[in-house]
Amino acid sequence: MTYLVAGLLLFFGVVGAGAEYRHRTLAPALLVAPNRIRLLGARMVAYALAGLVIGALLLVVALALGLPLLASRPGPDLAGGDYLRAVGGGLVACALCAMLGVGAGSL
Repeated sequence: MTYLVAGLLLFFGVVGAGAEYRHRTLAPALLVAPNRIRLLGARMVAYALAGLVIGALLLVVALALGLPLLASRPGPDLAGGDYLRAVGGGLVACALCAMLGVGAGSL
């Protein structure tokens, strides 16, 4: 599930960054902040935050559906640290994929 969300956020970043060229909104943005590196950094931070929010919402849904299913199956139980690593890794992956999408879309 996390890989699907991360892939969608990668696509979200590419489309979002590429849309500035298509809709010709890049020139006004560069007139306000003429430094391209600062503009790209601000865009990457904004998309990373959006990726974190979307990833957190979808991870809550995935855990709400998955934990009862895991509890009903026989086998070894996962520790709390395992769940924490899975959620933290998923959130980091979502934020990084959104940022990577912005970088690819800006190219």
